[in-house]
Amino acid sequence: MGLIEFTWGALGGGVLYDGVKIILGSSFDKLKSFVDEKNKNDFTLELQKILSENKDLKDKLEKFKIEKK
Repeated sequence: MGLIEFTWGALGGGVLYDGVKIILGSSFDKLKSFVDEKNKNDFTLELQKILSENKDLKDKLEKFKIEKK
């Protein structure tokens, strides 16, 4: 599972929600609104943009994903 699928699933609810919310910081609200609207296309585009611009955030999400497998 890639980071986009992982993050989409986590923001949909469940035990990973709080951890991903903390990692996403100020990006959380916008991404969560796409999940709430079931707008995966805009979610994907926005998260790809964020991850390409913020290597630290990408690294934190990847590490969190591996830890929670």
